[in-house]
Amino acid sequence: DIYFTMLHADEEHSEGKDKIEPFMNVLLKKYRAAFYPYQELSIDEMVIGYKGRWKFKQYNASKPSKYHIKTFGLCDSATGYVHNILPYFGADTSYNPEIDYTSSHAVKIFDTLLANVGTGHKIYADRFYTTRVLVDYLLEHKQYYTGTLNINFLCN
Repeated sequence: DIYFTMLHADEEHSEGKDKIEPFMNVLLKKYRAAFYPYQELSIDEMVIGYKGRWKFKQYNASKPSKYHIKTFGLCDSATGYVHNILPYFGADTSYNPEIDYTSSHAVKIFDTLLANVGTGHKIYADRFYTTRVLVDYLLEHKQYYTGTLNINFLCN
């Protein structure tokens, strides 16, 4: 299992996110060099089953992998190729440092995952992300968005 290996891939005394983030960054750089995504992209939560001990492991009884590491992923919709991953570390999540720290959670996720992607893409996501703030942000950055709409969409 690659995630189990990553938890032991960095410096011997590394802790928390410092155990896997350097390895993830190298891996993602290689992913991005190997393939540039087509026009249609999807962003969603991705859970990786993990039963070991780790501060950021989560539990959700409704998921197939009840104990897991939560990540957000940017995938090419045509091929399923994973172009970028953002591991979730709670308050320590490494969002794009250039984004305003007061931005909404969805804007921080999208900005970080789309940092290495050009403009003009069609992005698909579920209702967890769909807010007016995010749609306005993406339009400012010349990206298109399709997502499930909540009734309270116009209120956010």
